[in-house]
Amino acid sequence: MTQSVVFAAGCLAILSLFGVAVLAPLRPRHRAVLLPAAPLLGAALLAVVLSSTSIFLATRTGVLVAVAVAVGLLVTGWSRGRRPWRRPPAPGP
Repeated sequence: MTQSVVFAAGCLAILSLFGVAVLAPLRPRHRAVLLPAAPLLGAALLAVVLSSTSIFLATRTGVLVAVAVAVGLLVTGWSRGRRPWRRPPAPGP
């Protein structure tokens, strides 16, 4: 039972990391609104990348491509000055 809970928590954490990578290039207000959906966005990113690469590549290589895409999204967000690890600004009028 404990092993299943730890496994599920690990999977949720990995999907959340991919989701934060998807949200990295967005504006802070949009990112703040979509942050609760980070695991879902991470799962969508993995599904799209793995289904796109499965035609030509093995699954192991497809996972590496997904990681590369996530890193590319993080670098894009970083270069635009939109760092997802910073606290979003308070909503204003």
